[in-house]
Amino acid sequence: MSDINYDNTDTLSQHYFDNKNENYNADNAPIIVALDLRTPMNIGGIIRLAGNIGCSKVIFTGDENHFRTAKIRRTATTGFSHVNWDFCEHHQWQKLIPDDYTILAVETIESATSVFKTQLKGKYAFVVGNERFGIDEKSLKSCQSAVYIPMPGIVKSMNVVQATNVVVFEWLRQNIS
Repeated sequence: MSDINYDNTDTLSQHYFDNKNENYNADNAPIIVALDLRTPMNIGGIIRLAGNIGCSKVIFTGDENHFRTAKIRRTATTGFSHVNWDFCEHHQWQKLIPDDYTILAVETIESATSVFKTQLKGKYAFVVGNERFGIDEKSLKSCQSAVYIPMPGIVKSMNVVQATNVVVFEWLRQNIS
């Protein structure tokens, strides 16, 4: 049983603030690359996640003008104006990743390893694909390796934001001390 008194919001708030930064090294902050997402809610969800984790940046490919900014903003909450995010042409995303980052695909391909058995210490750029088609072949070739998320249940797919959450929080677990 937890020693937190949920009836006392001051105690709950203090517990949160005491534990929120557990030796996080911002110099290793991850990058998220989201390829050709189809919905503003997923774009906003990725931006919000980036704000939760403290990502150094988020790169989206595709045409920003296809989306209503209000819907992205609503889902991203405060991340909308506090996270470094932008759109670029699909063929340009690789040039925006610093050389000292490992580029890791989040994709169910034969060469992928379980995210829970993969060493993720250090600087990573996590690449996630389109909700319907995943990561295209050319982009997969730009990635140094790939991870998948084990799913023992009957449903073998996740929403792109859910999958990104799992992988990025596993990275965080391995990188906080």
